[in-house]
Amino acid sequence: MENMVSRTSNANNKDLEASSKREELTADAPDLLSLRTDQPYTVFNSRRITFIIFIAAFARLMSPLSAAAYFPALNVLAHDMIVSSASINLTVTTYMIFQNLADSISCRPVVIAGFVVYIAACVGLALQRSFAALMVLPCIQSAATSSTVAISVSVAADLSTPAERGKYMGLVTSGTAMGTAIGPRSIFWFLAVLVGMYMVPLVLWFPETRRNIVGNGSIKAQNTMDSPSSSYRGVPNPLNTLKIMAHKDVALILIYNAIVYTAFDTITASTPYLFGRIYHLDVLKIGFCYISFGVANFLAPLLSGWLLDWNFQRVALNAGIRINKKCAQSMADFPLEKARLIIALTMAVLGALALLCYGWVLEVNRPLAAALLLQFVIGISVTGAFQVMNVVIVDYHPKTPATATAANNLARYWTASVVNYLIILMIDGVGREWCFTFVGLVLLFSSSELLVLIRYGPLWRKARMAKEDL
Repeated sequence: MENMVSRTSNANNKDLEASSKREELTADAPDLLSLRTDQPYTVFNSRRITFIIFIAAFARLMSPLSAAAYFPALNVLAHDMIVSSASINLTVTTYMIFQNLADSISCRPVVIAGFVVYIAACVGLALQRSFAALMVLPCIQSAATSSTVAISVSVAADLSTPAERGKYMGLVTSGTAMGTAIGPRSIFWFLAVLVGMYMVPLVLWFPETRRNIVGNGSIKAQNTMDSPSSSYRGVPNPLNTLKIMAHKDVALILIYNAIVYTAFDTITASTPYLFGRIYHLDVLKIGFCYISFGVANFLAPLLSGWLLDWNFQRVALNAGIRINKKCAQSMADFPLEKARLIIALTMAVLGALALLCYGWVLEVNRPLAAALLLQFVIGISVTGAFQVMNVVIVDYHPKTPATATAANNLARYWTASVVNYLIILMIDGVGREWCFTFVGLVLLFSSSELLVLIRYGPLWRKARMAKEDL
């Protein structure tokens, strides 16, 4: 009897202690998110940050890789399923629509559980024999990994100050650049095995980085794997994503980023259809053709990240502002838009001009090397501009980077999903030359939004920050 009382007493004491810790952590949460200039922004050293960023980048890789690996096999799948090219592109559209329906919270159990579901969906896709399954299973697959894109950006924001954010965001975003062409069914077996191996370092060595939980990393996170209730912070509100879109400066960035990403996606979605017809390539050769575009997409975030950090320092020096890379600083009076968007504007204009040329090169049946060269230019410029806008979104919402990224992804994926289905119809309707001329002109003229943001963005940002602080 005494032992039972003793065990009960110990259990109650542990519950009270855990409750006290949760209350203490909840009470400290606002302070953890505030700008503390007297403390280092993060306690992790550069090597540990690089390792964490690498794990986050690989998590981010799995979501776009599912689509990128799928593209070279579209012609084969259309033939096997006896459907049109536009219909088979619809399977990619469903993947993109469901890409951001899951709420993004930087919690390890959510990511791990998502990858378990992802593996099951990959196995189902490898074994499926019907078009209906090919429509439904990608929805499950994409929803399972939808949080990884926002979480990876959140990790980069949690670990880097604005002065170094370009570099680390570039490393994270480079995880979206890989693709493969190993056969329509082997693709999904490959993805399932790859994720299974990746979950080992994810479970063992990936730490919690959310600043409202661990601050700058000096506070030990509770074991959310053992006690899910201990990590409860209230029910995530999906409307927060939509609220972000209500601000003028943010809305312009989201609209422009959706246009940039859509221009990028017209290349990936149309390549199997166009190269199969023009150059008579089989699925393996089409897969090899993605190497040029893939290398450009991999290099673009790294290049744009370096340019962003360089221009940030240059603008700060010209403005007489001293930058501390290791501590948080208020960006209220910093010409952030000028430091970031000049790089995006330059890259976007270059990408638009390359798109204008791309359609006409395909129309006159120029050598394949010419088309691949233009794809490389489009990839490195358009992806670079897109990466810059991702950094600006995080700069605008340093306390809620995952929510801001979710809003960004919601805008770009839903827009691109529609164009992804329509692109084949546009090519057949107006011709490949006028189709890509239209896409290039839309990107070129919409880039004027960046000039508006450079001029009025600082005023809108100050007004928004003042309203948020009320």
